[in-house]
Amino acid sequence: MSTTCNESITGVCSVGSQSLGNHIQAARDRAFVGRTRELGLFRAALDPGYTGPAVFFVHGARGSGKSALLRRFGQEATTAGRQVVTVDCHHLRPDPQAFEAAAAEAFRERRALLIDGFEVCDALEDWLWRGFLERLPADTIVVIAGSRPPSVLWQTDPAWINGLRVLRLNALSRDEAEELMARCHVPSGHREALFRFSGGLPLPLTIGCTAAMREPDRPEAWIGYRPGSGWVLRDLIGDVPSSAHRRALEIAALVVHTTEHLLRETCPGDAPGLFAWLRRQPYVEAGERGLRLHDSLRELITNDFRWRDPVRALATARQVGDRLMARVAEASGTTALLSLIEAIYLRRSDPGIRRLMAWSDHAGVQTDGYRPGDHAHLHRMAAEAGYSAAIVEFWLHRQPRAFLVYRDAPAGRPVGFIAQLELSRRSPMEVRADPFVRAVWEHVERERPLEQGDRIAVHRFVLPPRQHAPSAAQDLLLARIPMSAFQDRAIAWSFTHLARGGPAAPLLRLFGHHRLDGEQGAGFAHDWRAIPPEEWADRLVDRLLDQPTPPPPVTLTRPRFDAAVRDALRDWHNPALLAENPLIGTRLTGKARTQADQVDALRRALATAIRELGGTHRRMMRRTVVEASYLEPDGCRERDAYRLGMSLSTLKRYLRAGIADVADQLWAQHNRPAA
Repeated sequence: MSTTCNESITGVCSVGSQSLGNHIQAARDRAFVGRTRELGLFRAALDPGYTGPAVFFVHGARGSGKSALLRRFGQEATTAGRQVVTVDCHHLRPDPQAFEAAAAEAFRERRALLIDGFEVCDALEDWLWRGFLERLPADTIVVIAGSRPPSVLWQTDPAWINGLRVLRLNALSRDEAEELMARCHVPSGHREALFRFSGGLPLPLTIGCTAAMREPDRPEAWIGYRPGSGWVLRDLIGDVPSSAHRRALEIAALVVHTTEHLLRETCPGDAPGLFAWLRRQPYVEAGERGLRLHDSLRELITNDFRWRDPVRALATARQVGDRLMARVAEASGTTALLSLIEAIYLRRSDPGIRRLMAWSDHAGVQTDGYRPGDHAHLHRMAAEAGYSAAIVEFWLHRQPRAFLVYRDAPAGRPVGFIAQLELSRRSPMEVRADPFVRAVWEHVERERPLEQGDRIAVHRFVLPPRQHAPSAAQDLLLARIPMSAFQDRAIAWSFTHLARGGPAAPLLRLFGHHRLDGEQGAGFAHDWRAIPPEEWADRLVDRLLDQPTPPPPVTLTRPRFDAAVRDALRDWHNPALLAENPLIGTRLTGKARTQADQVDALRRALATAIRELGGTHRRMMRRTVVEASYLEPDGCRERDAYRLGMSLSTLKRYLRAGIADVADQLWAQHNRPAA
């Protein structure tokens, strides 16, 4: 017999005398991988001398391969000489009479009863284990498959402790998924992305393999969501009770972990009820930080939402992003870091970010300060990243408390570290010892020098574990970079140094930090007076959602700013000159975009600052002199002085003081976050 077969899941075979059923079975065989443990247990149960549990309850999320496993169990039972009786609950009324009729053949000897889709008939569970199963012949092997595990009452009943074996179907391992993708000729360069998309669940993995085979020139076709693919979601999720429940699913698909608090902030209605419903779903896992959807389901829900209602999908993502960033601003410590990590997840489609972040459980990571026993570990990690041992040693002696060490929690072994240096004045010793610190001071003094009380945060030796492999420790380490400005409002500048450029550069760009050219690696900087933390958080959400952000406001040194205020007052009546004033584009002109609007905004800011001069006779006189000299000038200082009843020298004294007061008010506004 000759056979010509395309090695694919859905490939059509030309087989001499075989039936269509043989072809379909052959395709199913090629699509089945893994489940070695489950098959081993079932084969053991088919052995005549077997004395273990006779009832197997297989449960797992939709799409985890329960039906495929039952079909394989059926083949094994047939090969062992048993008659297979199959009951598909999807086609039954959930009542005992219908079930008994469908399973009637199971009351004969040497039968294997396979029950699929039991979640549809879970109302019959008590009846099943308290009565039906007990009436079956003693040599019957029973396998029940459903989305949810059996009840606690059944699992703990003394009569069933040795008679029931519960098997949870998890995702396929990386090697098992690799075997399936190889059989389907998925290009090797796309297998990692396909595995990550499917999370190892057989159904989405199989769909992806099929898409890659059908469009060999577009092997990444599985990524896109297409009209008509809603059946995949229906198969994976089932019926959703209401629009509120669908909204809860859409929220849960946007974040790594869903909490009742997040649902209360973003979902109308009964947040505790919605959370409880999510918690019961087989495709949801409960963890230390909340509920987590299966990864492939998360992507399908999000892509479906964007296709169905792109405007509402964007608004929902914006609401979630705003709430997470509000927590970053309101909370402190680990809570703030984890909220930022959750927010970054909104950008998971970016390959540069996805390669960098793990978004995994942080419970296995311990963060604390430098200990003397860490010395050799830190030097080894720094050397692997190309950092100078002398510079590391300098800062260990200079600012030992600046070093944060990330440890493997069980063993306490250092796996990564970062130095959060604080600088407030230029030290010749530090500048000589560290070329990056020298570059920091040169940049600050050139662009915007520190003022009284300001400090610089320098993130030096950014060393995640295993040379930047994604991990929970790396997530926590990188999320710490912008947090210093939230925790200490005296931080005027943040600088970050990445060894040899480092893969963390995409995240620094996402944070809105601009790149500096350093002598080693890459440096990034952010001026927190130009874009303070609250405004930075708002802009970050825009970037996370790939939305346009306004250009950063123009920043000026104080001397340039004061000179610009004097020029603006002088040019009050000349719009063309005002349009060229350096104050245009600063925070004083707000969100105005056209030249005319910017000029009007600058005039309003100046007029408001002048009007607010007052409170004392001296300040009132300054206001009067400024208004007379610039807003209502007579064209001659002497005539202005005569009109106000004062000498020219007195007018000039009041004018200088009044301009300084106006500049002080505007400077405070220039450095205040936008409303």
